[in-house]
Amino acid sequence: MNARRLVLMTVAALAVLAPGTAGAAAPRAQLVAAPAGDGLARATAAGRFPPAEAALLRAQALFHPLAAQRAAGVAIRRADPRDATLILRDLVANLDGLSATQRQEAKRILARPSDGNADPLGNGWSGAEAANSPACDANVCVHWTATGGDAPDLTDNDANGVPDWVDQTLAVMGDVWTEEVGTLGYRAPKSDATSANNGGDGRVDVYLANIGPSLYGYCTSDDPHNTDPSYHFFDASAYCVLDDDYSTSQFPDPPLVSLDVTAAHEFFHAVQFAYDYFEDAWLMEGTATWMEGVVYPAIHQHVAYLSLSPLTHPTVSLDSFASSHYYWYGSWLWFQFLTEWLSTNGTPANAAIRGIWQRADGSPSGIDNYSMQAVRNEITARSGVGLTYAFADFAMWNRYKQWYQDGAAYPSAAAAKVYTLGPGHTTTGWQVTHLNHLAALPATIRPAANGSTTAHLTVSFDLPNTIYGSAARVLVRTHSGVVAHRLTLSSGGNGSVRVSFARGTVTAVTVITVNGSGRYSCWHSTQWSCAGTPLDQGRTYQFRATLS
Repeated sequence: MNARRLVLMTVAALAVLAPGTAGAAAPRAQLVAAPAGDGLARATAAGRFPPAEAALLRAQALFHPLAAQRAAGVAIRRADPRDATLILRDLVANLDGLSATQRQEAKRILARPSDGNADPLGNGWSGAEAANSPACDANVCVHWTATGGDAPDLTDNDANGVPDWVDQTLAVMGDVWTEEVGTLGYRAPKSDATSANNGGDGRVDVYLANIGPSLYGYCTSDDPHNTDPSYHFFDASAYCVLDDDYSTSQFPDPPLVSLDVTAAHEFFHAVQFAYDYFEDAWLMEGTATWMEGVVYPAIHQHVAYLSLSPLTHPTVSLDSFASSHYYWYGSWLWFQFLTEWLSTNGTPANAAIRGIWQRADGSPSGIDNYSMQAVRNEITARSGVGLTYAFADFAMWNRYKQWYQDGAAYPSAAAAKVYTLGPGHTTTGWQVTHLNHLAALPATIRPAANGSTTAHLTVSFDLPNTIYGSAARVLVRTHSGVVAHRLTLSSGGNGSVRVSFARGTVTAVTVITVNGSGRYSCWHSTQWSCAGTPLDQGRTYQFRATLS
């Protein structure tokens, strides 16, 4: 087994089940965090379950949570409805750590619905595949059963021998393929022709099953390369499972809306697998959620994730594995920023995100950058500036969301600190904070009601050395717009700027201190990018604003 997959397998369940625990692990890839307060997480951290067994229990709980809880003897909190793809990816990574009996249970979970439901903890159909299944186009085949609880509505209004919902699913998958592979130029999903059950040929197989409301859909892999110790690459074929009706009794949106965004999201996971099945979770989920808005811009489900994102929680690191919220879904905004920000530097829309995946490519022809390395290298290649500069501009855009083309739909975020300066209070004094990597602290300074109409404000920064990712931005808001100041700091991290603070003209000045570091010491079994230890955590950042 190659070294990267061995690291992933060895620590997967602790990363999944005990995020944030001192010394807790992670692999080359950042793994799915457990829900806060999860009993399985605590039991695994205490050594009650080996990591591989815990990963199996977590996967079993996707489909039969009560049975998995009985087997574990601990409470298992329900996963986010969109976490199944990566939870099953983590199970694949742990197969070699399971006993022979456990491995068979895992393989039944990973089996296709058409393989049946002999395992009481499995997720197969109770009935056989329909006689006229699958329905296929040139690239995708949709499979269904005509009996049991997983059967879709069999109404066939066009009398073509295929249920209307199956026709609809195939049409949506065709549209998604056309957009993501055809228009945007991503690699097509890898053929599954070598899988023991390949659905009939190498086309992408989509199975319909009654998986709501706990799951929206998922893609997983039965690629034989996943368990082949002689295969030293990380690409994999995929098959996907979608709900058989997305009924409003189980899902909050109209059925076609749920189908559209889930298909766009999950199909992009199948695309990602063709590059690198074991890439970091924040990159995989962030770009898959971003893709929802690219393929279906009129649907705004992904915007809801911004309530837990760099927009609303700027002091949380971009590649955060926080278990109390699903921050990586909200990280789609970073990829939207890169799309828009780099396009202003001559990059065609969406090309930068494709370039990131081309750099992360772990297939035989790939470069195999780790996630943040791929992001950093793509930014530098396309813009000529570094990750720190781009991230500082991202923090700045997030304080003036009108710069985003759809920013009006985004939630507003309060500043971390607010000050009012005027004749009675002329300075903030030195304000001290400690920032982790790829995080920022915005502060707002407002003119007092009795402030001068000719006042100025001098903002001074005393930040760590710029090699540690220090950066600063200052925004001057007026009634007519905003003026941005990108400070040039000394190598020691010092700098200042004098700006207008005229009452009646200036409504506020926003001061943003930034830790834009993407430096890691890699392969230390953490949950950050490259399983690494961020090198620039908790350094001291100071600013002072003074009337002048």
